[in-house]
Amino acid sequence: MAKNIIVRASLSVKEEFVDEFIRTLTAVAEASRQEDGCLEYDFLRDANRPNTFMFFELYKDFDAYQTHRQMPYMLQMRPKRDAMVEKYLGVRVFEAQEKDA
Repeated sequence: MAKNIIVRASLSVKEEFVDEFIRTLTAVAEASRQEDGCLEYDFLRDANRPNTFMFFELYKDFDAYQTHRQMPYMLQMRPKRDAMVEKYLGVRVFEAQEKDA
């Protein structure tokens, strides 16, 4: 049985781009949620540091995660995102452990 993939990523955005970043990533999140293999896609804004965001993504398996990374809207978004980012704070990709039946 394929294991779910969980992605957690954090970054801080240059202050002057926060609103544009939110608009851009809201569209990406909505499109991502429509992918067959995407079970959850959320991005959260830090309540204490409003230019810091965390992404939480859940995919049915590694292939679904790789498909997501190659979607046209992801490829188009990356250069825009990179121009808005002040600092990447880390990306972690986890493989969920299978539950005992």
